[in-house]
Amino acid sequence: MDYLAEIIASLCTVSVADCYGFLITKCDAMGEQLADGKIVKLERLGTFALTLKGIETNEPEKLNKNTIK
Repeated sequence: MDYLAEIIASLCTVSVADCYGFLITKCDAMGEQLADGKIVKLERLGTFALTLKGIETNEPEKLNKNTIK
């Protein structure tokens, strides 16, 4: 992320530290939105969403990290 902040700073008038702070904050905000089950759309970058796939079962005790992909 440091390198990305440097690139962004070189393309505008904002400092590397400000760019880095923005990127960290943006990542935190995206993480919160995704954790809440929301879709995050970033213009010119893409659309982000969390998905979960697993093996279907009617027995909750059979659900574990190996049944979720």
